[in-house]
Amino acid sequence: MAFSNYLENLILDFLLRDGEFTKPDTIAIGLVTTLADDAGNYTEVATSIGYERQTLSTADDWAALSNGTTSNETKLTFGPATDDWGNVKGFIITDSATHDAGNLLIHGALNNNRDVFTDDTFEVNLNHLEIVLN
Repeated sequence: MAFSNYLENLILDFLLRDGEFTKPDTIAIGLVTTLADDAGNYTEVATSIGYERQTLSTADDWAALSNGTTSNETKLTFGPATDDWGNVKGFIITDSATHDAGNLLIHGALNNNRDVFTDDTFEVNLNHLEIVLN
């Protein structure tokens, strides 16, 4: 799991310079078939095949912070797929629920890649999307 260059710059500008930081209204989780990099390059699953980003935008959606760690308090369900999604390798967290839009904030690889086929759903159970800041 890593912060994007965009988010790192916002945080540093806020902490060390005179920048301002406003929490985004939307925090959306997406799935990628090509892992994201810090610059914001990735390949997201296509929306035309039953996929859309899921939002976790409220404090109730996330576990209380503990030692720089939080996780999802809301189960995420993507799909069902109306066609094959390919091999899902990772996740993205953005400030937009719109496919291929917004700023990349956080990205990471799945513990196990998963092929998603027609009629499959992709689920992230409670506390399985762990965000660690260290």
